[in-house]
Amino acid sequence: MAKILIVYGSTTGNTEMVAEQIMDLLEESSPELQDVADINPEDFGKYDLLIMGSSTWDDGLLQADFRDFVNNNELDLSGKKVAVFGLGDSSYPDFCEAATLLEEVVNKSGGELLLESLKLDGFPDEEENEEKIKVWCSNIKKKM
Repeated sequence: MAKILIVYGSTTGNTEMVAEQIMDLLEESSPELQDVADINPEDFGKYDLLIMGSSTWDDGLLQADFRDFVNNNELDLSGKKVAVFGLGDSSYPDFCEAATLLEEVVNKSGGELLLESLKLDGFPDEEENEEKIKVWCSNIKKKM
């Protein structure tokens, strides 16, 4: 069974809520959940799949803890499968830019994006977003 780590950066709790929903939907793989503020990038080597999530802030920035993590660490994701999710508000021009930035980090660090990133508009507990999360997790299971 694949070892999965879900890493999230959350300021208001919404990204953490999505990370927890993903963890529940992938429970048969016993994924681990970790706030990016508490992670050591050297631990990534223990996992077969990394799932990274961040909300978009200001003019298209990663959440502050994730931004610090990316700026302060040289990531080596060589050979790692990675899935990305992002939260945003489509009324802003940089909707879910954080997901795009994480995709760039994965590509520059030698990782392999497992599937198209999940981009959520609004709040995670809205029915439409809950359905998107379920479908995305189902697609992860198919690709593992």
